[in-house]
Amino acid sequence: MCQQPFSQWLFLVSMFPLVMTSLGAPSVSGQEASIVGKWESVARSYGGIGSSLEFHSDGTVSLTPGAMVDFTYRLDGTRLVMSVTDPGTGEVSENTVDVHITGDSMIHSDPESGQEIRFGRLEGAKADTLPIVGTWSFKHYTGRTAFEVFTADGDVHLRVPFHTDGGTYTVSAETLTIVIEGRDPWQVRYAIDGAMLTLLSADGSREQYNRVPW
Repeated sequence: MCQQPFSQWLFLVSMFPLVMTSLGAPSVSGQEASIVGKWESVARSYGGIGSSLEFHSDGTVSLTPGAMVDFTYRLDGTRLVMSVTDPGTGEVSENTVDVHITGDSMIHSDPESGQEIRFGRLEGAKADTLPIVGTWSFKHYTGRTAFEVFTADGDVHLRVPFHTDGGTYTVSAETLTIVIEGRDPWQVRYAIDGAMLTLLSADGSREQYNRVPW
């Protein structure tokens, strides 16, 4: 079988929504457990389209293509100032909204138009951080459920998942095999260096993923 770059395989999977089923995968342990967790693609389109892979300890894997945009924020009283850097030009643009947080609810209001976006917290607030820190969900203008993660270090991670496909994976020595139901198994060599996962296909193409710390 002709080997395709892993990114092309992910694209093909994303074009055919699948129903996740249990395939009776064995659990992983020992050295193999180092791959367990969520990873996001380093390479993204200019519009911020990428994919995430989440390896679970029971031998199942989740594949989620979607929009991924990273930026920074600062609070100025009740004003939330968000800054994003254009990856092509390096130009920084800012957007300012009024922010109101009550318990596990947050509202962003445009100071000029008054348009609001309502968020719901997905995890409880921590006593030693700002109330805005954490993961929030909201309805994106595309109609999808989107997520924004505000970190204590001033970073924001916007994620708009297109869909999630499920399957299983196995690890043998340096070989990773991923099986999504209805697709041919995908086999690559893999290496983990700190927070970086590298997948190397038989044709020499390389894909890299960063471990998600949040």
